[in-house]
Amino acid sequence: MLSVLYYDRDPAWREHAAQRLTRDGSIEVESAGTFDEAVSLFRSNEFNAVVADPLEDEVLSFLSIVRMHEPPIPLILLMGQGHEQVVIKALNSGADRYVEKSGDPVVRLEALAGTIEQIASQEPESAALQRRNEELEFLSKTAMDFICMDDDADIYRYIAEQVSGLLPDCCVAIMLFDRDTRRSTMQVYLPEELVSRITREELGRDLVGMSFMFDRVPSAETVLGCYQLIEGMTNLYQGLFMTVPKEVCDRIEERLDIGKYHTMGFNCRDGLYGVLTISVRKGGELAHRGLIEAFVRQASVALLRHHVRGRLKESEERYRAVVESQEELICRFVPDGTHRFANEAYCRFFGLDPATVAGSRFAPAIPEDEQDALRDYFRAFSPERPDGTIEHRVRRPDGSVRWLQWHDRAFFDGNRALVEFQSVGRDVTERRIAEEALAALTADLEHRIEERTAALQIANRDLEAFTHSVSHDLRAPLRAIDGYLGIFLAKYGPDVPVDGVALIGNARESVARANRFIDDLLALAQVRRQEVRREDVDPGELARSVIAELEIAAGGRRVEYTVREMPGCRADPILLRHVYQNLIANAIKFTRPREVATIECGAETVSDGVRYFVRDNGVGFEPEDAERLFEPFARFHEARTFEGSGIGLALVKLIVERHGGRCWAEGDVDAGATFWFTLGPGGL
Repeated sequence: MLSVLYYDRDPAWREHAAQRLTRDGSIEVESAGTFDEAVSLFRSNEFNAVVADPLEDEVLSFLSIVRMHEPPIPLILLMGQGHEQVVIKALNSGADRYVEKSGDPVVRLEALAGTIEQIASQEPESAALQRRNEELEFLSKTAMDFICMDDDADIYRYIAEQVSGLLPDCCVAIMLFDRDTRRSTMQVYLPEELVSRITREELGRDLVGMSFMFDRVPSAETVLGCYQLIEGMTNLYQGLFMTVPKEVCDRIEERLDIGKYHTMGFNCRDGLYGVLTISVRKGGELAHRGLIEAFVRQASVALLRHHVRGRLKESEERYRAVVESQEELICRFVPDGTHRFANEAYCRFFGLDPATVAGSRFAPAIPEDEQDALRDYFRAFSPERPDGTIEHRVRRPDGSVRWLQWHDRAFFDGNRALVEFQSVGRDVTERRIAEEALAALTADLEHRIEERTAALQIANRDLEAFTHSVSHDLRAPLRAIDGYLGIFLAKYGPDVPVDGVALIGNARESVARANRFIDDLLALAQVRRQEVRREDVDPGELARSVIAELEIAAGGRRVEYTVREMPGCRADPILLRHVYQNLIANAIKFTRPREVATIECGAETVSDGVRYFVRDNGVGFEPEDAERLFEPFARFHEARTFEGSGIGLALVKLIVERHGGRCWAEGDVDAGATFWFTLGPGGL
């Protein structure tokens, strides 16, 4: 029978311990409720094991008293959360086991009974010697495997398979911990086929590859910093950092028949790299604890090496890619010019022997007119300004002159004395040639722009002169023709035959059309020159104002006008008024054949903005003519029936495009027409 000292300040736990630990008759328990009582019982009795939950400041003192006993008596710390730091110190100082004091005391203490029996059982000396030899052989073999392992090998699977080989009835999981993201990622979970099948059925996916927020269990990193296996995790839900629903975890746990969890971190000088979790089946106990702990410590070093070599390989690949693609010239030299290092590209560029360049003094041949600037550049380095960049020409051994760009860094000792320069250079001759060519091209382009600007200014002046001529010189004869015809009718009207009066009337109408045509041409020219000045505009109010002005043009006809609510916009109000004047005037004109004309102004909001429209029930147009409607002087109806110059819609298109928008038309013969326009990104 095993004799156990149970020290706990909680009387409820002492009572449960007296009942549960002695349940099968293989353990007898002596209980203590204070430190002094526990020490007194320990010194006056012989025990096979000690289980204790001391105060935090008692832990190390109590441990030192227990460790003084010969032969050594195992000490199991049964302590709650929040004491992880002192527990780790105790484990690293000789305590045998840590079991987290949480959950149902009955369940926890019944599980603890098996742990006590295992840890307190004695092993025959010969069997112990054989076991130690086998463990040494295992550790030697795995150490050699780690040394010979390729960088591309799956080290996580190898570690899990070795532990699983020692514990064939247990489940073994390994997670990788990323300190930057504070996440743990499941790398392997054995037995793979069984675990994968169950997790896919219960969770809908494999656990391998899943990532978990490590900090959801606040004490996890501290506890796993211990160099021993601990029983801190009580269930799978906690082991998966409370990420997977608890009911799913419970079902997986039940199907895998898991009883206890033992965890240990892979720790190295940089901290935690990963986590090993061993799930023991119900009723079972963990075997080979000491060997597994030693293997995990050994594997931690291998993992550190694996990670370092991986990072080094990535760094080398990046460095190699840069050097091979850019042929950078790299060297280190002291202030007197003695080189300590030069890479192959540097030696090849300057014609140096890589085998002898280290320790030799070398200075590139630099044109005389650039040497003073280079000396001033190197004198300017200081501890406060250790970095610099310069470009200069060099003459190569073959006589060719090249441009080099250097990025230099100066290193100083503790006394602020300059020790060394490190330089990284690249040949930028092609870039300099390209820059010179670009500068010449830019100068030429600027010259051409100036010439074309001057030509454009001349063209604008000519256009203004033409506009002035049209406005004055062309109007004068038209006014004279109209005036003479009017005088003729006034003086000789009674003597002129009826058909002669009609001919004179037609002539005066032609003069009027010519004047309107001139007005439209002038308006088109003015819009081309006018600057677009955007401001907030209410399109609905603008449309109503235009309708009020144009209603007279409808004469006594019945016209029903509808102006719907429209989103406000940012546009030039004068130019936008021209758009509505032309579109609404067109609608009034082309609805003449209708007994009741309908003209509607509105807008639609679509994914790419707002589009405005003017719709009528007039004579419409052939659909294939839709794109040509906005061309200058385009006409598709008889001039006698529908007067006009063909400039109005061209003016609409010009104004809309100057706002960054577009316009289009929809309609059919005798089915009305809808004219759409947008005002570009700045119109919202």
